[in-house]
Order: sequence, then structure tokens, then C-alpha cells
Amino acid sequence: MSEGLAKALPDLNMYRTIYGLPEGADALWLADQARQAMRDDKVVTHIALDDGRVDMLAKLLAFIEPDAEILTFPSWDCLPYDRVSPNRSVIGARVKTLCRLIEIKKEQKRRPRILLTTVNAASQKLTPPSFFDQAHFGASKGGRVDIEAMQSFLAGNGYERVQTVRESGEFAIRGGIVDLFPSGWEMPIRMDLFGDEVESIKYFDPVDQRSTEAVEGFSLYPVSEYALDEISIQNFRSGYRELFGLPKSDDPLYSSISEARPYNGAEHWLPLFFKEMATLFDYLGESALSIDAQGPEALGARLSQIEDFYQARQTLAQASKARKKKDNDVSLSGSVYQPIPWKMHYIDEAAWQEITQSYQPQLLSPFRKPD
Repeated sequence: MSEGLAKALPDLNMYRTIYGLPEGADALWLADQARQAMRDDKVVTHIALDDGRVDMLAKLLAFIEPDAEILTFPSWDCLPYDRVSPNRSVIGARVKTLCRLIEIKKEQKRRPRILLTTVNAASQKLTPPSFFDQAHFGASKGGRVDIEAMQSFLAGNGYERVQTVRESGEFAIRGGIVDLFPSGWEMPIRMDLFGDEVESIKYFDPVDQRSTEAVEGFSLYPVSEYALDEISIQNFRSGYRELFGLPKSDDPLYSSISEARPYNGAEHWLPLFFKEMATLFDYLGESALSIDAQGPEALGARLSQIEDFYQARQTLAQASKARKKKDNDVSLSGSVYQPIPWKMHYIDEAAWQEITQSYQPQLLSPFRKPD
């Protein structure tokens, strides 16, 4: 652990501890908080230690409060400064929740709403809300669709054109038949067109490709947390050069993004695609916030791990220079790896306290209050 992080111990004085909430009782407490927050159109947000806790709480809450809207926001399923992208299903679930949080602010309907996330997910900086607010495409039965506009939207927002749609984020066009697997959906859909008119929309099984029940309409959101449009590419190129200087000819990341081609692992340079990043709290607005009892300590450990990964990447690059080789990372694939400073992509301890203290966060402890 670096000296800076070692001194940044969690300030537990900013938290109010709720005692006597073992597993099961914590879900009851969250359900009660959601019913109270409903009167003020607030979303109750709970930050759990890991995705296992999120899954357990989601199941308990669905049983305890069946009328509640339960949103989950998972963390990436890859390590910081990795060479691979997060799984598409994970990205889809994240994008779906962020878009839903934007929609909730515009709704008038009141109902209990609970957002479940993790320390890892909440401490990562995110795509700004304006990106998802503008990136939207929809269609409904009996309506009309501009195929060229739809193809442009799909290509620019991370969807991949394939022969047969089987996974989230894929699409196929065969004459007047359009198959889509929207981000965050459990099943793909098939749209039957007559010219530009939508005759029918149905779910279909990605295994046997057979159509099933009808759908009245759908809304598409990005399948990625960044876009490969002109502005995003320009932001990336200028930010990359500002950080690392003029790229070498064998830099596959810079070349791919410059040519608007998806690059596996590009998410680890996400801040370069935008002028300014956001946090999960920018999507929440007013919210009641609670955290698992060991959450502050888990945050410190997470930030320490992130900085360690960053320093490891830096060390590899420096060692390569010292050996008078090309400035690249030969540990895995031999291609260039220029890591961005970790504070560009993650919330440090001081920023975390500054952001969360306005929510008056509460720690949920399974233990009795000490005498």
C-alpha cells in the first residue's frame, strides 16, 4: 500500500451505524426505507461488499417487497488495467440501470425503488449521464423505422453486426427482417418490416432461432459505455497524446480507436473518450444511502489494489525503456500498454468522503450496539 493510501484511513465518524441487522433483517430494513423514501420520490441506495451480497439482497427484497423496483449496478468482471473488456452482459446490465435512473427522474409514478451496487462499482468513475440521455433509438409495432439511421446508431454505440444473433449486443439484417439483442435484455427480438413500416416485433430463442411471444415496442440504448463517433474519437486522440505523447506506429489501441474500430479492453481508457467523467451519485440525485458494515475498509483495500495495478503497469514500461527496448509491455501480448493515471478512472478516499457525506450514509451492522 502506498504511503498516501496508508494515511487515508476511513473516517467512520461520517457514518451513522444501524446495529442489529443480520442477513435478512437488513433486507427488511431496506424495504422499510424504500417505502418511506417513496413519499419524496427518492431511490434508496445500498452499497454492498460484493456481487454475492447484491444477489442475495435482491432475492430477499423481491420476496419482502414485491411491488418495489429493484435495480442492480454490478462492477466490471475484469481487473483494473486489464487487457480485456468487461463481459457484454455485465456492460448491458450497467447501462440498463444507468438509463433507468435517468428515466426515473422524469417519471411521476411513485413506487418503492432500491438500487443495489458494490464498493467496486460505486468507486469507479462513469460515463456522464448526457451520453445515455442522447443515445437512444426506439421502434413500435405499426410505426416506421429508418433502417440507415438504426444501422448508424447500432454501429456507433457498440453493437456488432453478425450473421446469427446469439448474444447481447449483436444485430443482423436480412432483407426486411432485423434481429436485435438489446443491451440488458434477457432475450433477443425480431422485427419484421414491410418497407419502413414495422409489421411485427417478437422475441425469439437465440438457440433454435424460433420466434415466440409478441412485443409492442422496444428502446435501444448503447451496448458500450463509450461511443466511436467523431467527437468521442477526437477526445480520445487528443487526451491520449496529451498523456503519452505522439503514439508509436505499433500502438494498436490508438490505431483502432482512430479508425473507429472496437478494441478489446478499450474500457480501461474510458475517461479519454469524454471531457469530464461522472460518478454513480450523479445519476442518483437525492437518495437515502447505506453501506455494508465493512464497506469503508473494503473501499480502502480496493483503492490500494487499483494503485498497485497502476504502478505495476508503470514499472513494466520503465523496465522496458531501461533495457533500451520499445516502450511497450511485453508481459502478455507484446503490444504497447500506456496506463492512464488511476485517479482519472476511480474515486480516491478524499473524493469519496466529499461526495457521500451529503447523503448522510448509514452503516448496516449485524452486531448489537456495544455497551
